Amino acid sequence: MLLKIKLITAFTIIISICSFSQTKIPLNHSVYDHWKDLNGNIISNDGNWVSYEINPQKGDGLLFLYNSISETKDSIERGNGAKFSPSNNFLAYYIKSPYDTIRQAKIDKCKPDEMPKSNLEIFILNTKTRKLIERVKSFNLPKEQGNFICLLHEEPLPVKDTSEVKKKKRRKAKNKNKGTELKIYFPDDDRTYSFNDIIEYQISNNGKYVTAIESKKDSIETTRIILF
Repeated sequence: MLLKIKLITAFTIIISICSFSQTKIPLNHSVYDHWKDLNGNIISNDGNWVSYEINPQKGDGLLFLYNSISETKDSIERGNGAKFSPSNNFLAYYIKSPYDTIRQAKIDKCKPDEMPKSNLEIFILNTKTRKLIERVKSFNLPKEQGNFICLLHEEPLPVKDTSEVKKKKRRKAKNKNKGTELKIYFPDDDRTYSFNDIIEYQISNNGKYVTAIESKKDSIETTRIILF
């Protein structure tokens, strides 16, 4: 009797496998574009917020923000690289340029400084308000405590001028300083502190200090460390 049951079970499994193999969709190059990646998943320090990305193989992805208390979800187009503030009051993330815009710039063989740049957006969690800051190269937050964000801008866009004198000045200025503007921004009260010609910066884990390296070129190159 036991042998009969085992044989019936084995036969049922074989039939199921055969049926599945006949109905499953074959994998080929036509399905690759429909695949999506889930990544960038993070949780706020208080455990009330979750953020994650869903990105297609081609095209623009979405950044999702989920509140575990209210069970509500928000989505941000082209958002990526998100970080929660240690005090759980805001989420900061990049906003990529549209996929088609970047693709066309690559086809046109644009120079690195002519490629579309990312923006930074700050999402205030308790009010769901957003602040967009354009042309941001990098940003960082303190790890343990602090209500601010440090962001380093891309080089400013050149002012268009066809005169030969202006062109020479721009070429000279381009080789002058490699640093860009660093901002220390407090979203709670909209305070901003700015420093120019910054090439590198770091935040202490406890959020009490920010150090930055300033580099300027005039007749000679000068470098100094700024402590905020």
